[in-house]
Amino acid sequence: MRLRRLFVVCLVVAFSVAVGVSMYGASDSIRVGLILKNLTNAWFTQTKDGAEQAAEDLNVDLRVLNCMENPEMHLNQVEDLLQLGVDAIVAFAPSIEEGVVAAGRAQEEGVPYILLDNYHENMTLAVMTSDNILGGQLQAEYVVEQIGGEGVVVILQGKPGELSAQNRTAGNTQVYEKYPGIRVVGPYAGNWNAQTAMEIMEDVIQAEPQIDAVVANNDTMILGAIAALEAAGRVEGVVTVGWDTIPDAIDAIREGKLNASVDANAVWLGDTAVRAAVAIVNGKIGHRLPIEGVALVKQAWGLEAALIQDMEVLTANNVDLLYPED
Repeated sequence: MRLRRLFVVCLVVAFSVAVGVSMYGASDSIRVGLILKNLTNAWFTQTKDGAEQAAEDLNVDLRVLNCMENPEMHLNQVEDLLQLGVDAIVAFAPSIEEGVVAAGRAQEEGVPYILLDNYHENMTLAVMTSDNILGGQLQAEYVVEQIGGEGVVVILQGKPGELSAQNRTAGNTQVYEKYPGIRVVGPYAGNWNAQTAMEIMEDVIQAEPQIDAVVANNDTMILGAIAALEAAGRVEGVVTVGWDTIPDAIDAIREGKLNASVDANAVWLGDTAVRAAVAIVNGKIGHRLPIEGVALVKQAWGLEAALIQDMEVLTANNVDLLYPED
């Protein structure tokens, strides 16, 4: 199944679809701060890897911080980076509210703030995010195809208050609602965490004599769910789908333990975010565009304002093609 996943950079002037050093130019030792939510989730460490590679390519002085999903720490780190005199900040905010506040504080100092993997209806800042609703729909369509449009489907959601979790789950349910033969169990808040997801699945296994599929907002949770199914002797025949294509998920697909994962390509996101920051600082692109709602966001997904990457739902059929083993 093909997933056209859009990482949207809401910026004032046109992007080229092919993102490269030639477009953005050298950085001349531009200083960029990268704030991650945590360093325990492989998706964030892969984002860091991509950012570090771009920084090396463009001679960027990259400062990497970890706010450990703490809102106060995130805002303090923004202040620290501003005191250090960074030229741009790229960040995963613990919540959209902190992202808005942090962006406003950075903009007071004339420093671009690029918010990753989130957006807000009334934002006026640079945003790099993805079409999580579309991804959730395609994730669910894969499940529907595998189970023949009938069965019991368990949904494991990330943190319910986070927009990415809400939209991925919304995309799932929009598809399942079209199939009266599908009964959805959940969504349950797995909080992006393998242990939490495993404990939830243990309870679901006790309550549900039939489970045909488990879908999770990220790979970490689906791997935790699979561990619970294996321990209970219930994994056989259950379709499992994650999101992120972290290394452990890729291995699980190769081993036949995981059916599929949405290929989010965190390395690409980190790489592109640093390149976009350099482009903004060099004046090659603007960094303010009001977002007044989903309709305007979708308008921004045209070629003039979007970095568009064709992606795949990773399965055993294409894992070796997309991620060849060394």
